[in-house]
Amino acid sequence: MDIPVFYWHQNFGFGSREAPTTWMMRFAQLEEQLTRMSALLSSSSSSSSAVEAVAGLKPIAIFVAPEYLFRPQTIEKNTVTALSYSEQEKQDITRSLGALSAKFPGVLMFCGTVVWRKGVDAIPSRLLAPALAAWNPPGQEVFDEEDQQTDIFYDAFDPTALHQQAEFERRAKYAAGISAWHAARKSHKKGASTRLFREPAMVANIDGFNQQQTYQQKIAALQAPELKYLVKNTCFVYLDGVLVLKYSKQNDFHETYQNASIQFVPGTQCPTINIWGHTLAMMICADYNDRHIKTYVDANAIIWVTISDSLSVTAGEKLPPTKTKSGFAAHIAAAGDEAGCKLFQRSGKGVADVPLKPVGPVLLLGILPIPVR
Repeated sequence: MDIPVFYWHQNFGFGSREAPTTWMMRFAQLEEQLTRMSALLSSSSSSSSAVEAVAGLKPIAIFVAPEYLFRPQTIEKNTVTALSYSEQEKQDITRSLGALSAKFPGVLMFCGTVVWRKGVDAIPSRLLAPALAAWNPPGQEVFDEEDQQTDIFYDAFDPTALHQQAEFERRAKYAAGISAWHAARKSHKKGASTRLFREPAMVANIDGFNQQQTYQQKIAALQAPELKYLVKNTCFVYLDGVLVLKYSKQNDFHETYQNASIQFVPGTQCPTINIWGHTLAMMICADYNDRHIKTYVDANAIIWVTISDSLSVTAGEKLPPTKTKSGFAAHIAAAGDEAGCKLFQRSGKGVADVPLKPVGPVLLLGILPIPVR
């Protein structure tokens, strides 16, 4: 089965100096590219994807948008300050993305990434629901002499203890997750030095990115009393309007955000989905350079999707960790520039580069042969 893979290559990250935009404007750009993709799929009457759609096999196409598609920023004196969306804005974005996906049935949509923040003391439903269910305050009777009647007053629900519990658990969770993640990144070679949590890289004129954090500094930042918000860089993947995969960037390569009160926290899991009888997993940008992280090895994926702002991906030994050394495997690498978009497949003959062709000003197309199980 030949699967069309569409790449939207437009820089929204470090190289971007565009004026601040709303997420609705970015959303409109996304819909424009998807509409262009849909027209191409409809016009390709000879495409086997149309036949497979009739047979009920999905997805019939893959669409990949670049990293930082949804990330607010400010520009002052040529300095870009990377910001983050609130949790409510993130929910508005994902709700809209689900509705948009439903308009393009059969397309597996990798919707770039959303940079968003959550309050460190935000109460999760697993704590709030049972607390509200158990809340049954005794009424206090007060006789009102003027109205000659007895009124009953109830104590208001006080979430203070839940906020404190949520904050304690969340700080402990991410500290433990980072410790485990850091341990997995240690070299297995005898005598090799331990790698830092964050690679020593600097990005000029990007506030929130040009700070260096070691593993110890990250742990300390997560325990600091100044901490108010946790920031994530997350890709949401949809099929037929349904969220089928959610992945948060694991490598804190260039994301500190922005001061002691707002800190980036990495994802610690590599979830997978099954398509066409194969396991698919993904990475975001710098995660690609840390493919020995245990979560990637445990994914046992055959198909990998990497989305990035700017990343050079090569074949051969750089193919992501698949559970097969021969036979079918694929790597879909998307970036904010055309040169960073790559499509590789492995077969019994080795790893081959699948050619991509321009089908729009910032849209590429590659055809990936998929053996259906």
